[in-house]
Amino acid sequence: MTGFGPHMSPGEATKMTTLYEMLLPHVQAINEEGGNWSSFLMSRPVLDAIEAGAVSDPDLALIRRKILEKLAAYKGVRHHAGFNQIFEAYSEGVIYLAARHRGVALTAISDGASKGKTPDFATKGAEPIGLEVKTINVLDPERTIDAAMEQGFEAGYAALEASRAEAAEKGVGVGFGIAEFAPHGDGRTLVTFSVPEDQRTLRHRLRSALTWEGFAPLRDGLWLAPGEVAVILRSAYDPAAAPALERHADIGRSLATAGPVAVTESWDRVRTDSAYHTVLWLSEWPRSQVFPGFLAPLLLTSGVQRTFSLVCTPVRADIAARDLRKKKVGLLSDATQRAKIGQVEDAARTAEYQDVLQQESDLTAGH
Repeated sequence: MTGFGPHMSPGEATKMTTLYEMLLPHVQAINEEGGNWSSFLMSRPVLDAIEAGAVSDPDLALIRRKILEKLAAYKGVRHHAGFNQIFEAYSEGVIYLAARHRGVALTAISDGASKGKTPDFATKGAEPIGLEVKTINVLDPERTIDAAMEQGFEAGYAALEASRAEAAEKGVGVGFGIAEFAPHGDGRTLVTFSVPEDQRTLRHRLRSALTWEGFAPLRDGLWLAPGEVAVILRSAYDPAAAPALERHADIGRSLATAGPVAVTESWDRVRTDSAYHTVLWLSEWPRSQVFPGFLAPLLLTSGVQRTFSLVCTPVRADIAARDLRKKKVGLLSDATQRAKIGQVEDAARTAEYQDVLQQESDLTAGH
């Protein structure tokens, strides 16, 4: 092997038995050339803990074997990707030891024939969850980030396939697809499901899979396909393109190109392609008595697309009653004080007090 530092000769290396002793000359050689972030992070206590635990713990024995395999393939100080693989296997040991310290039982999974296709760990239980450990080589971050992302996608796809097989075996009737759902006929492509509470792990997997595929949740158990989401977004930014998108099912279905081509901002509106956007809000509720339909002229006229938001903050009945009593006492105290100094009540204060009485009456009636 190459890359030994001056503190230990290759002849001495043949006598080494522990992970620390086998890694030490390589780390020394790297550090003599300035070191890297991975070599600085590796510590002897972790290596010794892996070494000691491997005697009786098969999971730590597997992690130790991974480190040895990566170490055997390491070609020296210029082999940055090789040392990053050693550090990644070492990091699996860190994760395993930390999880065990916190009472989380994990099972280490061997790499197998297909690299990047299986997670590094799985939780122990009736429905195990896979965990993947990824590290980034800071000497070549751009390339290694892309590689890690690609491996993560491959592992995610493999997990989806495993979930699909598990769901089919249990007869739940749930399936996952790697490719985007293709539309069939007219209308929207929707996915709806209902998974009982005792299978919430499976429900979480399903939601994660749909999110991974680009689906958007409309409400609980109802998701819109990514191609349909892209069409809705594109149509909102460019209404002139909406008819063409509706006619041609093979264009405009990518979320990557759903955004606006051009944006122009002014103080009262924003223009995106062929659309103008503005935000209106009720800064003050009407002082005169109005009915729920008083916004109909604004919301229901044709020719303009609108999104209406009604923001409500739920308040517990006891807290609402306490706040009303506090407000009522404050208004009565102010009225008494004004009477003492000879001030005359005006219509605004009278209306405010009557409004508090009405809210108190509604709350008592159960509204």
